[in-house]
Amino acid sequence: MAAVKDIFHYLDNIAPFATQLDFDNAGLLTGAMDQPVTGIHVALDCTEGVIQEAERLGASLIVTHHPLMFHARKRMTEEDAEGRLLCRLIRGHMALLAAHTN
Repeated sequence: MAAVKDIFHYLDNIAPFATQLDFDNAGLLTGAMDQPVTGIHVALDCTEGVIQEAERLGASLIVTHHPLMFHARKRMTEEDAEGRLLCRLIRGHMALLAAHTN
């Protein structure tokens, strides 16, 4: 079974994460590199609907074009939309990988 690091390295060979623009936040955003991948769900953005569909399909990795977070967070609460999505990903043991400007 593939791990998140295998998918990360595959994408890194095509579009190196080291080449992302300074403002970007591409790469692994939630989860762990050694986490097993039971399925991959691909989307433009990580939304509530994307997470629901990934859960329904049994995917443990979501790969998006746009990163969920562009700026550093001081709190991880469910008081805002981004926080709710991040908390849901973490509770569900789902990895999120973004490949934006790389």
